[in-house]
Amino acid sequence: MGSEIEGVDVDIKTLIMDNEASAESWRILRSIPGIGVVNAVAMICWMPERGILGNRQVAARVGVALCP
Repeated sequence: MGSEIEGVDVDIKTLIMDNEASAESWRILRSIPGIGVVNAVAMICWMPERGILGNRQVAARVGVALCP
């Protein structure tokens, strides 16, 4: 089971790195303290609007900020 999970992890990382925009997002997200592999993958997969929204909009979207 452990090797299957590791295989999926490798597949996910390969898919991200094979796409220029996703790879750049990966590098940026992983450079932020507190953003680990799981958070970076989740944001790349579930936030296609990244890079379009402002900081406050992204923070509100992921639930780490209060909306005025």
